[in-house]
Amino acid sequence: MALPRKIYLGLGSNQDRKQNLANAIKGLKRHFKDIVISPVYETRAVGFKGKNFYNLVAGFTSAISLESLGRIIKDIETHNGRIRTVQKYSDRSIDIDILLFGDAVLYEDGIDIPRREISKYSFALKPLADIAPNLIHPYSKKTMSALWNEFSGPLADIKQVKL
Repeated sequence: MALPRKIYLGLGSNQDRKQNLANAIKGLKRHFKDIVISPVYETRAVGFKGKNFYNLVAGFTSAISLESLGRIIKDIETHNGRIRTVQKYSDRSIDIDILLFGDAVLYEDGIDIPRREISKYSFALKPLADIAPNLIHPYSKKTMSALWNEFSGPLADIKQVKL
């Protein structure tokens, strides 16, 4: 059996945002214990004109395999109305991305870990820095707090909202 590792997921929604994020968190809590949830942030849609997104990061420790985690995520997304046949940049009922999977660095076969969005977009980096400021990024070797302090990318104008 694999050793437990810290896992961080990015969650976002721009359709029935509060309800879909709440449902996704409930789905994750059915599978994982001691989940830490970041504050929720509102940001503009990226890559298309659409309603603003609500985004957060969930962190937990688990020995789950990457494949099993992927299945759980897809089940939660499907249960919450995620339609996979639409174009990549479009409205989303719920989108759950694996941001970090322990200290794994995997860029192959459609796998993007650590997720490049961490250092590219504030909606991934800011909530991650909120709940894990001293976590070291496996590729850059900088803390999430340091990455956020250096951040100058798009969507730096995010605002915290109540869920």
